[in-house]
Amino acid sequence: MLQENNPLYYLIKIDSYQSISLAAENLHISQPALSQAMKNLEKSLNLTLLNRIYRGVSLTEDGKKVVELAKKAFEYFEQIENISLQKSASQENDTNINDLIIYTNPAYSMWLLSSLVKDYNSHQNQNTLQFQNLSQTANDLEAIEQNINAVILDMIKEKTAYPPHKKIFILNKSSSYVMCAKNFSYIPHSKTSVSFQELTKIPLVINKNSFEFQDTLLNILKLHGQPLIKAVAPDYYSINYMIESGLGVTFTNKLLNTAEFNHFRLIPIRNAPNFLLALIYHKDADQKKITKLGDLLKASI
Repeated sequence: MLQENNPLYYLIKIDSYQSISLAAENLHISQPALSQAMKNLEKSLNLTLLNRIYRGVSLTEDGKKVVELAKKAFEYFEQIENISLQKSASQENDTNINDLIIYTNPAYSMWLLSSLVKDYNSHQNQNTLQFQNLSQTANDLEAIEQNINAVILDMIKEKTAYPPHKKIFILNKSSSYVMCAKNFSYIPHSKTSVSFQELTKIPLVINKNSFEFQDTLLNILKLHGQPLIKAVAPDYYSINYMIESGLGVTFTNKLLNTAEFNHFRLIPIRNAPNFLLALIYHKDADQKKITKLGDLLKASI
C-alpha cells in the first residue's frame, strides 16, 4: 500500500481520532514515534499542522487544508494500485500451463486430479493438462533435470531434503493416522491415539500401489514387529470397502480420502512423521506456471 508509513496518512488518522494515542494504536506504532513523525512533517512543510492541547489534538487551518489534499491524493494512489493489481491478475490468468508435464502417483491421482482436470479443461478450447504416472521416483526426478516443464505431484515427508536445483511448492500438510470403521473392535472409542507397537497387533489393509507415505509408515512399523497385513487392495475404493466391513485399519492422512472421512474413525499415530502434498520442480522452471498450477490444485483438494 502506498499509504503505509506515510506521515500524511498518519495525519489523516490523527484528524479522524482527534487523538495521537488512539491514532498510534490504530496504526500499530508507538505514540512517541507518531509524535516525532508529525514534528518531522511540520518541519519539512514549514507549517504548523496540529494544535496540541491537554486533552488531545486538533488540526490548524493549514492542517485541515493538508488533510483535505492528502485524502484526494490517496484516492488517486488507490486507483493507481487497482490498475496495477488488475494488470497482474490479467497476466496471471494469461499464464499457460499446458506445456507442464505432471507426474503423479496412481495410488491417489484419480480422486486428487479429477476436479482439477474438469475445472481447468472446461476453460480451455483445445489444450489440456498432461499427466503421467509416477513410477520410479529416481527416474522421475531425473525427468525434472532433463525438462524444466516436468513437475512431480507427490506426498513427501516433512523436512525432506532435495538438491539445490529442485524446489517444492507445498499444497497441504497433515499428520499420520490409521482409519477404521466406527465400530472397529480392535481400537476402543476411548483411544485417542495409537502407537506403532500397538499397530503390530491390529489387522492392516494396504494399497497394492507402493508410494512414499505408505512405505514410510510400514518401514517404521516393521521396527516394532511384524505387520499383521490382512489384505492388499488395488485402489482406495476397495480399501474403503474393506475398512468399512471391519477387515482392519489402513494408513491415511488428511491429504487423502477427505470426502470419505465422515464414514470412518481417524486415530492419530503417535510419533509418526507429518507429510506434505507438494509439487517438486526444477529451480529454473517458470515460477508463474508453478504458482498457477499450485493454486489450481489447492482449490481442488
